[in-house]
Amino acid sequence: SSGINAEYGGEKIVDTSSVLIMQKGKSGGKTTMAIELPSGFIPGSHDLKLIAVGDILGEAVAGISNLIQLPTGCGEQNMHKIAINVFSANYVKSLYEKLPENLDYNIKHNLNIGLQQQLAYRKGSSSYSYGYSVFKGGDTSSWLTAFVHRIVALFPKDISVPCESGLNSDRDHLLRQIELGRRAKKVSISRDGWSPYQYKYHQNKDLYWQSYFLIAMLESNGVNRCGSTLTDSSYNSDRLGKVCNATLDMAS
Repeated sequence: SSGINAEYGGEKIVDTSSVLIMQKGKSGGKTTMAIELPSGFIPGSHDLKLIAVGDILGEAVAGISNLIQLPTGCGEQNMHKIAINVFSANYVKSLYEKLPENLDYNIKHNLNIGLQQQLAYRKGSSSYSYGYSVFKGGDTSSWLTAFVHRIVALFPKDISVPCESGLNSDRDHLLRQIELGRRAKKVSISRDGWSPYQYKYHQNKDLYWQSYFLIAMLESNGVNRCGSTLTDSSYNSDRLGKVCNATLDMAS
């Protein structure tokens, strides 16, 4: 004899419900979920699947920890990998007061090694910065210098940043890139060396570049690991204010 394969008729309906059980201390927690079957359902065609997850962020955190890898490559590649480490580390640290020992070690190791490698692309001395180059001995990249300044300011607090080795003068280099004309609205930002396509060749490259520059300077303001904030200086605040106004005019 041969078997007969039969499929239920009608339309398949999938419904998902979630519930969060909060448990304090060691006391048990329980909840009741009511499941309503659609009217007219075919008896025997229904299926129920129950999934319990101990930590709603557990899988996400496990995936993020895989992003914490040792930075390598040229000045641009190394810095991108440092940035991924920084964003991942800050997110994980915001969730847990104490990290697993191996994860905590990897974060510190990767950022310390990555930063030391990035300093090899820095041009200038311990007291005066000419920015960072994409390749060792190459021309200064204004884009990369702004990127380094922005990310280093976001380093986790327990990661040592060598301010006295010159990172405190990188911001001064960036501020020197602001060029103010005689007219109040005549403002431009020097764009030296290599930068991604949208800042170099796109039809809106000037708007994109000035916006990127402002984000790098303002996002790091107040969290700068190496020096006072920009708003502590009326001179710097005034210059950045003019850049902001000129950028808004450009976007309008």
